[in-house]
Amino acid sequence: MDPQTPNIFIPKKPVTSATVERKRLDSFVGAGIVVLSLVLVFWATAYVSNLFLLKHIQTEQDQISNAKLDLNSSSFASIFAVDSKITNVKNLLKNQTSLLSFFGFLEKDTLKRVSFTVINYNATSDKKGLIKISLGGQADSYGTLASQVNQYKQVEGVKTVDVTSIGLTDLGEVKFVMDIGVDPNTDLVKPKID
Repeated sequence: MDPQTPNIFIPKKPVTSATVERKRLDSFVGAGIVVLSLVLVFWATAYVSNLFLLKHIQTEQDQISNAKLDLNSSSFASIFAVDSKITNVKNLLKNQTSLLSFFGFLEKDTLKRVSFTVINYNATSDKKGLIKISLGGQADSYGTLASQVNQYKQVEGVKTVDVTSIGLTDLGEVKFVMDIGVDPNTDLVKPKID
């Protein structure tokens, strides 16, 4: 062999089982270092995240505590007072009576020879559950008064018509007091609220 030609086929060091074990050991050590590094990175991330979450939880708990302090008993009292006022207004509107429709009824259904001089109104219902409206007036005759009573009894919502007092004036006209019992749920006394 020529000294100038390199010996590429002959290994300089013979391969032994210790060399193979060393390469295996180096690859296990490398893999172990990689796994250890990953575990350390994962642990550091979990630790930092835990610190962040604990700080966030503390901030939220502080905000809840401040909100609880803001909601003191006077706040609840004012909320209940407003709720009570709203309920009262609802009940008032629901139970409200109005004589506007009743005056329209009087104008339409009163005979020409009958006139009223006194109107008394009681907004509360009587024992029968009716709203009582007392009318005092004059008619030209007893027949006219009887016709007027019959006319009112024909109107829907009018439940009772009673003449409670009757007499004659100096001019010979019939003076009377008439009580009309009206169903509180009819349009005669309930306003139409839109």
